[in-house]
Amino acid sequence: MELYQLEYFKRVVEERNITRAAESLRIAQPALSQQIKKLEAECGTSLLVRGRKQTIPTPAGQHLYERAQIISDMVDQTLSSIQEMNILKFGTLKIATIPSVSSTLLPSWISEYRNQYPNIDIVLKEGTSAQVEQWIKQSECEIGFSQMPTTIKGIDVIETKIERFVVLLPKSHNFAHEQEISFSKLKSEPMILYRGGRLADFVLGQYHSVGWEPKIICETSELATLRALVSTGIGIAILPELAVLRDNADKSMTHIPMKDKKFKRIIGVIQRKDVDLSAAAKTFVSDAAPFLNDGSK
Repeated sequence: MELYQLEYFKRVVEERNITRAAESLRIAQPALSQQIKKLEAECGTSLLVRGRKQTIPTPAGQHLYERAQIISDMVDQTLSSIQEMNILKFGTLKIATIPSVSSTLLPSWISEYRNQYPNIDIVLKEGTSAQVEQWIKQSECEIGFSQMPTTIKGIDVIETKIERFVVLLPKSHNFAHEQEISFSKLKSEPMILYRGGRLADFVLGQYHSVGWEPKIICETSELATLRALVSTGIGIAILPELAVLRDNADKSMTHIPMKDKKFKRIIGVIQRKDVDLSAAAKTFVSDAAPFLNDGSK
């Protein structure tokens, strides 16, 4: 049963005449009759009583006509709602993100977006980069913010931000007044290692690439715990800048940029490669430039 067949049948019932219905539909009368017969064959019963003066529906035909009206209204409403979504009159945008992005970049970004499109609801889902990529792959979220490189096939990177690393340390530390810190100065520094997503692998990889073994005195997957440990003076931490900016409440600490250019993290805005973005997502990403391109590229 096709939608056009239901529309043909509705017109015959409303016109009470197949010839007039064919004329109003601008199709040949034999073609219309053939489609009605196909519909009757599929339903397994007669739908019309074809008289000399008029054609009227059988009880089954009347039932189908009433249901066809409901279906037609639903189709019209659905098309209308899709058109309204395309012009951002309503909708929901689901975003997956790592916490350092959701707590620093996204609040202002979302606020600006909501000012322009107040009827678009934003749903945030926070997790590690690996979780973000899985949520995108499984279509649980439409766009995501993840640390590159992605490890999942079928993911497209549609925008990026380059983020530098910093050293988090107490203000009482000897390096606290440096403008930048060279990696070579950190060789013997005791370190608090942040076990969050892919960051630990990156930091350890930088040490091992020059043949050093970091002096790790503690590991944690909680930034609040890491900050508390660093504030005691027992060690420094190497983190992406966004991870530090998300919480500047403790005035006993400071963060100094890493001088070495290899200490950088690329944040990618990602989507499923085989799925077109909704109008809401496309607009959200296209408005990203002021928030991503802050001079770090």
